[in-house]
Amino acid sequence: MFFFSLSLCVLFKETISIPHFTAEGVSAVTKLALLALISYWLLFFLLRVTVALVRRVFWLIKAVVVLWLFVRIASDPVASSEVTTMRLILLVLICAVFGVATSYGGGGLESRISKLEGQVKGMEKKKKRE
Repeated sequence: MFFFSLSLCVLFKETISIPHFTAEGVSAVTKLALLALISYWLLFFLLRVTVALVRRVFWLIKAVVVLWLFVRIASDPVASSEVTTMRLILLVLICAVFGVATSYGGGGLESRISKLEGQVKGMEKKKKRE
């Protein structure tokens, strides 16, 4: 197709402009691409650090609130021992639910389990061969 259009251009005395790349242009594009890549890496790193810091701060807030609730429950002079026990059990259950609900390693756990299942299947195949 290119040769056909080139022959038509020669036939009709038209010129085809082929873009030429200059060293300065290639250098500028390379610099911009490198700058974009480094900016992406820095932004990614800063976001990871920020998210980790926010997670730690929220974990600290959660720990302080739980400790405060525990002290309030344990030091209540009016409540009987059964009521105090039930309150503490409820506090432990709430902490467990929030711990499971806010854990960010759930996908990692599933992948580890599937990896271990694959290893067990591989060991079973190896044992059958022997």
